[in-house]
Amino acid sequence: MPLIEQRLNEKQIPFEIIPTRQYLDTYNFAKDLDIQKYSVLCCAGGDGTYHETINGMLNRADKVKIPVALIPNGSGNDLCSAVGINNLDTALNYIIKGECIEIDTIRVLLDHDDESTLPEGNDRLNYCRHEVINSAVAMPAKIANTAIPLKGCCGTKSYELATLWEACSGNFKPDTYKLTIDGQDVVSDTSDNVETTILMVTNGKYTGGGMIINPFAVINDGLCDVTWISDPAINNLMGVAGMLGDAKKYGGTQAYKGQNSYMRGKQIKLEFLGRPGNT
Repeated sequence: MPLIEQRLNEKQIPFEIIPTRQYLDTYNFAKDLDIQKYSVLCCAGGDGTYHETINGMLNRADKVKIPVALIPNGSGNDLCSAVGINNLDTALNYIIKGECIEIDTIRVLLDHDDESTLPEGNDRLNYCRHEVINSAVAMPAKIANTAIPLKGCCGTKSYELATLWEACSGNFKPDTYKLTIDGQDVVSDTSDNVETTILMVTNGKYTGGGMIINPFAVINDGLCDVTWISDPAINNLMGVAGMLGDAKKYGGTQAYKGQNSYMRGKQIKLEFLGRPGNT
């Protein structure tokens, strides 16, 4: 914080620091602030902080929006990586310069076809959010949830430890989904559905603290990118571990091995059909 204050004071940029203390503080600040007093909201934190701030602004009753600046200080920082902000100095340089770019957000609806039946208040977030990095079902979602209590002590290693925990728990098994992209059902030569241990809708390239799951994702092209494992031979513990290892170490080169499917569109619909072998 002292370095941030020093740089802004040197450039005679007035600012106000608003500390957060609990979950959804940044969401409620962005939603309820007298936003006309500010020219930009600067978020110092990680992907969760950015996500709350952007969702809060997009849920404002007055629909007013101002630029959001990112200062990386989290366990993953995948949104910062997607836009080339890799350290504090770079973040402050962009803020001082006042340079802005537009990025996409993806509206995610859970268990609802539209917003007309959604609850009001913060309960709405349980069913409708605006994605800025990625959304996942199957194994990535389980890993992300397992990593939450580990972040305070383990930082970026929390995702690797969560992956190991899920592996030891025997959870690397494929689930079955009906996937529809822009009104067209996704089918293969052998099935009308998708069976996979990993399915992700990505906005940017990065996830899980630096893994490049989908190297083709573009954060401001107006489209959602979808990827899943389509090779049954790696829909298991060792196969997924190898694929995630390549995504972490080799910058997404796993995309060229023919083991995953990649598609994109403006509207993605996903229906969970169960796990093969279960009733």
